[in-house]
Amino acid sequence: MLHKSVARIIDAGEHIVDLTDSIAAMVQAIETPNPVRKSVALDPVLETAVDRLETRYDNLGFEWDPTPEVDVQVLSDQFLGIVIRATVHTLVECSGVSQQQIVLRPFRTETKSDGCFESESRSRSRSESESQSRPESDPEGDQRIANTDGKSDDRKGGNETSAGFDLVAPTLEKAEVKATVDELNQGSDIESILVQTFLDRYGGEVRVICPENDGEEPVLRVELDAAE
Repeated sequence: MLHKSVARIIDAGEHIVDLTDSIAAMVQAIETPNPVRKSVALDPVLETAVDRLETRYDNLGFEWDPTPEVDVQVLSDQFLGIVIRATVHTLVECSGVSQQQIVLRPFRTETKSDGCFESESRSRSRSESESQSRPESDPEGDQRIANTDGKSDDRKGGNETSAGFDLVAPTLEKAEVKATVDELNQGSDIESILVQTFLDRYGGEVRVICPENDGEEPVLRVELDAAE
């Protein structure tokens, strides 16, 4: 009983610290509506986030899975770590996952793009080839929620390089990951609003990547602009 009480006090204290950090970050965002993005190395930010998350959640394990091939750099700012922790918190709350290992994995990818992507909740054009390649029977097969802040996307034609991080847990179902994406995009609690605010600032988006093979887990991907 004493152990549980102490654990609850520690958890409450960590939550208060995270809320304080989140509110401070949002105040800064309001005061500087035109942010200057800079190149940020993602691996050390994820490593620090894992340390903070392990302190907060005693019923979950967290693992930072670095990419050995390349040092992943994204365009963001000093608040990226807070955004990562807020995203994980929303995933935990929406899925109810416990006694599991959540993996935070950076990525960098280059794809050919003939146009822009379509947001489910905000209008954004989609290339004709993408529209034809996705089966009508599974519109959620690769759900993408984007924040564009009313700005047009000038990344048309050629190659498009993006980077960010994935969240993966063995027991997560597609519906749980989708619910997390919906909450991150439309939720009204402090963590969701923070993620929405900073994805707008970073030009980022949240998407669900569904497995192609049975036995693989769905992935929650936070995609940002890659730094050159």
